[in-house]
Amino acid sequence: MNEINQNQETYLLKNVLLETGFLYEKDEIVATKTALFDIQIEANKIKDIERAQSVANGKAFDVKGKLALPPFRDMHIHLDKTLYGLPWKAVFPKNRTVKDMIAKE
Repeated sequence: MNEINQNQETYLLKNVLLETGFLYEKDEIVATKTALFDIQIEANKIKDIERAQSVANGKAFDVKGKLALPPFRDMHIHLDKTLYGLPWKAVFPKNRTVKDMIAKE
């Protein structure tokens, strides 16, 4: 995807594979459902996502069915499951609320 100009105002990513749900056998998830979508980008932000269409108006880049994933950084924490910067530890019985955990930190 190096050919995409990062400063370009509006463009379309065509034929992007996105997850749409799950396939179940009994009550167990056994696979992920996917479908092709077109993603409109405007000012470096996602403006619209629609089912893939054959015609594109304006600048378009064919992603050729590659899977779009969220960022690999997840910038949130669970105060009930860890201490900042330390390995995971079990919840302390007397520290049940977020307020308790923040006070302990």
